[in-house]
Amino acid sequence: MNKIISKKHNLIFLCLCFFLCQVILFSCDGTQKAFTLPAEKETVKYAALSRNQSCIWIDDIDTESINVAREANETSEKIMDSAKNIGFSNYLNSEDSNAPKIYPSILGFGSLDSSNIPEELYDQVKIFILCINSGDFSKVEVSNQKDYLRAFAKYKLVKCKPVSKSYIGKSETVTINIDANTTKDLQKVPILIETTSQKYIVVTYYELTDNNEWKFNRFEVYDE
Repeated sequence: MNKIISKKHNLIFLCLCFFLCQVILFSCDGTQKAFTLPAEKETVKYAALSRNQSCIWIDDIDTESINVAREANETSEKIMDSAKNIGFSNYLNSEDSNAPKIYPSILGFGSLDSSNIPEELYDQVKIFILCINSGDFSKVEVSNQKDYLRAFAKYKLVKCKPVSKSYIGKSETVTINIDANTTKDLQKVPILIETTSQKYIVVTYYELTDNNEWKFNRFEVYDE
């Protein structure tokens, strides 16, 4: 009887051992699966590579040609803008145009249209401006019996030097009274003189002699 009980106990013990072994093996197998690395097809890297390979890529854009085309277009636009700004005024001032010429003007001085000044007179006016700057009026051609004008101009116009800029304005013919019974036509030519600190308007008058020569006849000077 005791032997039978002992065999039962041994059998139960063996069953328990087998059961425990199965539990331990199952637990180890679950732990191993929990820490197993994912397959390559399940990684983000693999997914990115696959997506990249499945995309259809075009050839690189020719950026150099695009830049050249853009620069050419910008240059054309600048040329067109420039033509818009100066084209109309150039047409009006061209010899082929019958429209009146357009000349700039200076506020407080007037138009810079010197087109009606004869060439010989214009040269005399330029000499006069050079004399203002140098203070030597010996080269100024004065009217008959008016040699004193050179010294007077040197005295009155000394404040107008040094000349930094000068402008010759629109000329006009004026009639002056010589005496109660005599008048004379003179050509009035205004000059704008700029120094480093001040501006002056010098109004000059020239006489056309019987020899068809322009002579300096008188002047006026004003502080602008």
